[in-house]
Amino acid sequence: MARKKSLWCYFFLVVLKETSASVECSFIDAQEIILMCIPVGVPDVILKLESLPLNGYTEMVLLRACGITELEHDSLKKTSLKYIDLSENRLKELDSDSLHNSPSLAYLNISNNLLSRLPVDLFVGNPHLLVLDLKNNFLGNLDVGVFDSLVQLHTLDLSWNLLLGKDLSSLLFVNNKYITYLSFAGNDMNGTPDSLLQSLEVLEVLDLNSCGITEVAKFATQSNLKTIKELNLSSNKISKLVNEEIFKNLHNLEILNLAHNELEHIDENVVAPLRNLKVFNLSHNELTYLSDNLFRRMLSLENIDLSHNLISKVEVEMFLNNPLKILNLSFNMFTFLPNTFSMSLRKPNANITEFYFHQNPWQCACLKEILYEVDHLKVTHKTDVPGYMRPICVTSLEMRCIRDDSVNDVFRNMYYNILDGNRIWNTIRDSSNRCLKPRLHTAHFRAVSKEVGR
Repeated sequence: MARKKSLWCYFFLVVLKETSASVECSFIDAQEIILMCIPVGVPDVILKLESLPLNGYTEMVLLRACGITELEHDSLKKTSLKYIDLSENRLKELDSDSLHNSPSLAYLNISNNLLSRLPVDLFVGNPHLLVLDLKNNFLGNLDVGVFDSLVQLHTLDLSWNLLLGKDLSSLLFVNNKYITYLSFAGNDMNGTPDSLLQSLEVLEVLDLNSCGITEVAKFATQSNLKTIKELNLSSNKISKLVNEEIFKNLHNLEILNLAHNELEHIDENVVAPLRNLKVFNLSHNELTYLSDNLFRRMLSLENIDLSHNLISKVEVEMFLNNPLKILNLSFNMFTFLPNTFSMSLRKPNANITEFYFHQNPWQCACLKEILYEVDHLKVTHKTDVPGYMRPICVTSLEMRCIRDDSVNDVFRNMYYNILDGNRIWNTIRDSSNRCLKPRLHTAHFRAVSKEVGR
């Protein structure tokens, strides 16, 4: 029988609250492989999906943001389906057999719904599923066996649910040894069993962002996880790294993100095993001091982000063993850097291309030296953040770079006195819209709030 050539199909949905609405579906390709549906009619209507105009050739169904609240067990009954997007709907639950008739399914997106549980046999009919996106739901627990049939699964996103690590079983992923990407971001992972990921053999990316943990989770650094290349521990409550055993198995780690924690101290021996690390993000912490040997054994390190800390001193020797390309020291407490610091970063095994040092309480003479060096090396940098009325540097009457820790507080106080004055002025300017200039005064020192001359 000849295939029907019309690409447009319409079907109506059972509507609650006695309000009329529908979704409009069309095949967006001539081969009728990809079916996309959009809601029409009254917005914010609770809809119940009953059927879809599928044919034996359809492989992709796009039902994103269609207001669907329920799936009939036959609504996705096609053996040819490989890709289903049900994201941004209002699904509160799924029946056990909702997906049983899609054995070829490889990609399933049910993110941004209202799901609070998954039937233990939900995926029994989907042995070829590769990607499962469940983020932004209300899942409070996961029953042992729910993922057992997904023996080929390589990407699993469980982020931003209501999971409690302490309630997760060590047998949860017993049949999922091929997972390469796993995200628990936004869940409470405190008390998670150390053996939770014991069956994983090829995991490369583990996302534990915003999990409320106060230390590096042991379940994330077990001996079977040597394949991990990226570990995201950002936006947690980690205050120190002192356990020298914690990273000993992560020999292949390339990206470590510890931004937005409460780090005050890092023992140099803790990160010593990370010889293949390329990107180390320590921004937005409370670091005041770094060991001179902290980075020396990281022989592949190319990108270091130390911005938004309280650091006032670094030695160039800290970075001499790294093939450094990007260094970010912005938003710290520096008033000076060692002489020819930037020049020293351009060495045989490194090629520094980006160096960020803006928003520090610089001495003007010291900043001028740094600017000369980075301009000479043609290194990307910036001296200020556009749109902010903020001092760039301060200076003594001598206008020379004073590399003396004992006077750091003097220059910092000058800088932040100006900054506080500018904040007051910005408030006045925004409320009155008058172009007045703040009057700033310091005894024995003059403050400079303009870009340093070249």
